[in-house]
Amino acid sequence: TNVMAANRLLHAQLSVRDINASIAFYKSLGMGVLAYNERSNGAATSFVGFGEYRDAEFFALELGAPAPGSKKAQAPVKLGNGFQYFCVGDLDASAALASHGTKSPLSTYYEDLVEDPDGYVVRGQRMTHFGDR
Repeated sequence: TNVMAANRLLHAQLSVRDINASIAFYKSLGMGVLAYNERSNGAATSFVGFGEYRDAEFFALELGAPAPGSKKAQAPVKLGNGFQYFCVGDLDASAALASHGTKSPLSTYYEDLVEDPDGYVVRGQRMTHFGDR
């Protein structure tokens, strides 16, 4: 059986400063490490997501970190002004907060919003309501 589906989102790349802190944070959301590559200068790339295969079963995040000690690694990640957040079903906000995350100032009583170690906002979506159309 071919696990690749045509015409769908495969992955998105996030620039991060500390690859290990970011991996720990996304693992606390229930994601697994799908691939990891570290170059000789210490720069690293990791794919995290739900499932077993990068770009095959589910959408994944590609985390890209510069070489430790480089100027880029010392500076905060520039998030830009177009990206708002991404949503994870049934987010366990307490686990995410315990693993390098911080509560987003955008959080409300009805939404769990946490920030990863570099400030990307992750929104928790309760999945129980999707059958109630």
